[in-house]
Amino acid sequence: MGKKTDGFFEKLNRGVKGLDYTVFKVGMKVNIEVERGNQNIFFPSKVEDIEFDNLVLDMPMQGNQLFYIGLNESIRIHFSKGDSFYYFIGKVVGKKYIPIPVLHVNAVSPPIKNQRREFFRIKVTMKVKISLIETGELMDGHIKDLSGSGALITLDRELKKGELINVRITLISKVVEVKSMVVRAWKEEHPQRSGMYYAAVQFVDIEEEKRDEIIKFILAEQRKLINKGYRY
Repeated sequence: MGKKTDGFFEKLNRGVKGLDYTVFKVGMKVNIEVERGNQNIFFPSKVEDIEFDNLVLDMPMQGNQLFYIGLNESIRIHFSKGDSFYYFIGKVVGKKYIPIPVLHVNAVSPPIKNQRREFFRIKVTMKVKISLIETGELMDGHIKDLSGSGALITLDRELKKGELINVRITLISKVVEVKSMVVRAWKEEHPQRSGMYYAAVQFVDIEEEKRDEIIKFILAEQRKLINKGYRY
């Protein structure tokens, strides 16, 4: 008996090989990943057009400026389908600036189920509840940067590197509580914010269901920013 084929993968593989991107739709939200040195940078984007041999994507912007991606550069295009996350490797084969800046991207790999979901990240300002695992002490804070693997938190007392805490995050439709470890901690140096402390935390033994909920929240927030005309 032959091996059962995932219909979605089969369909997208046809798109990669036959350059018929039927899985993608105009207006579909995606994320572009580029490498710069040792850093992976993610930008929200969307499909502007679908051509016979490539996707036409919004050109990434950093602040108010276009982010440079060279011709023939390899990038990763991340997208979601249902509750799963995928990416494919694409090659930039063209760029246009009128009427809007876009990249023409040709797929050079089949779809790959995303095992690197921790890289999805967004800058936010949201309240968070923190409890120290060792003592049970409760405190309030704010998340300033959130990803699938951790967060940057501000609060009014100092945490210590290596300290274990529980972070209670209110997402769109549910609350998730994640065990976390403080990997960096420092005090705000600006005199007007002298009572503020920072803690960069890494999620520890996070359940995949909780990570997926966080990533769904990140993607939803990115889409809101795109709809408002804001890129980063």
